[in-house]
Amino acid sequence: MKTQHGLTLPEVMITVTIIGILAGVALPSYQGYVQRSMLSEAFDALSAYQLRMDQAFHNNGNFGTDACAVATPAVSASFAFECELADGGQGYLVRATGGGRMNGFAFTVNDRGARVTEAFPQQSALPSNCWLTKVGDC
Repeated sequence: MKTQHGLTLPEVMITVTIIGILAGVALPSYQGYVQRSMLSEAFDALSAYQLRMDQAFHNNGNFGTDACAVATPAVSASFAFECELADGGQGYLVRATGGGRMNGFAFTVNDRGARVTEAFPQQSALPSNCWLTKVGDC
């Protein structure tokens, strides 16, 4: 009697189907994880910038005269940063705008510490008091 070696076509098809289902579930979760890790880059830079601006205010009595007293964080592959003065240097707004894979994202923080999500893909209603980390969750 001859013994079989290998797999039959139905066994291979079932295996491929199971792998496809697992990949279909795991891939969106992984992409969301990668997205949140890239968002933390913007959040960290904005928070550190806010702290440096507060220190500049305590040292100088304003956040700047013609331009913000502290240089904005360097542009990265994911985000660009810009600062705008308000109230004659008594206030500011710094914005992180996504680029590359993070295109469509925008976050701000101001001198009062108000954190705002200005743009977040696939999110229709944006909160006015936090930075979104994923759709529907601050």
